Amino acid sequence: MRSLRIATPFFDRTGLLRHCLTTLAMLKQHDLLEFVVYCDAGYDVRADAVISEILPGARKVLLSQRLGASGTTHRIVEDFAVSQSADQLLIVDADMIARTDTAQMIFNWPVCDNQMMSVYNSSSHPPIHPSNAPFVHKRTLGATGTVWSLNLAQQVVDHVPTGTHFDDRFSEYLAKSGMPMSCSNRSYLQHLGVDGMNNRYFGFIDYGLNFTPDAPEQKAAMAEVFNDMMSNQAYFRGETDERWDVL
Repeated sequence: MRSLRIATPFFDRTGLLRHCLTTLAMLKQHDLLEFVVYCDAGYDVRADAVISEILPGARKVLLSQRLGASGTTHRIVEDFAVSQSADQLLIVDADMIARTDTAQMIFNWPVCDNQMMSVYNSSSHPPIHPSNAPFVHKRTLGATGTVWSLNLAQQVVDHVPTGTHFDDRFSEYLAKSGMPMSCSNRSYLQHLGVDGMNNRYFGFIDYGLNFTPDAPEQKAAMAEVFNDMMSNQAYFRGETDERWDVL
């Protein structure tokens, strides 16, 4: 059987990390999974207790210099490329939740060295041809939800240096190399970080299309975030910087 490393970059928003790890802990075929949390320099140390409590088997990588989101993700791919402990890598950002069958779906796919697959159908990355097919092709992918083989990770590390907007740059490299980028039409991950750097405003919030929760913990996490958003509609419309703290 294949093995899967699930790597999560983290800096702050420990409450969302709790939701993320709670759902990762419930993944099926747990014996084939390896969990690694990459803590960027200056991270919220309250996360240590959350990781130990919810996913005690996870390995922590403490970065000595602040790399930011792109730099940390590049480090995840770089470490995996020289790893011998897992056959594939799944990147799950700390503000995501996962269906319990996410790993099962990945194990049903063949290992691909010549294309990029994702289990996150991001609304921010529209398909080239919208359809109801099981998979859709895209021109770009965000890093979260992407599935990497060892060979694909090494190719990207060799040709895409670290820096800002790593996902844009590896998407550009894959496109120029003629490697397709596709994802499952159904999202197996969902994004909860609606108040992040690239979100907040209605119309720009990244969302996993066709996601349906399959466990009550996912429903509770989504309900909590939706309640916060709808209680602060003026804030999310950009009309005020004030918000009610309902989380």
